[in-house]
Amino acid sequence: ASTTSKRTGQVYETHWSADQMVGPPRVYPTYGDIPGAWAQRTHSRVEWIELDFPEPIYLQNIHIYETYQCGGVTKVKAFNSLNKRYYIVYEAEPTVITHAR
Repeated sequence: ASTTSKRTGQVYETHWSADQMVGPPRVYPTYGDIPGAWAQRTHSRVEWIELDFPEPIYLQNIHIYETYQCGGVTKVKAFNSLNKRYYIVYEAEPTVITHAR
């Protein structure tokens, strides 16, 4: 991804902002409450981030690095710019996980 264009809440505008999702991992494989990864504002509601890519891509894999309070990513959607539709490409139930994944 090259930018984040839309998002719901985030903890801070810098250290734990959604912009931390752009580029290579800054925290993984380390685990903990470490600046350099996105953190949602609250655990009591669904939050989301939209990532933009400079060119259309053919999605083959998704790598999700959860390094603190893991198990919160429950859905990933990809937008098809040709037909203007979103497709679910990952879905899971929220889970409490005690290690980085």
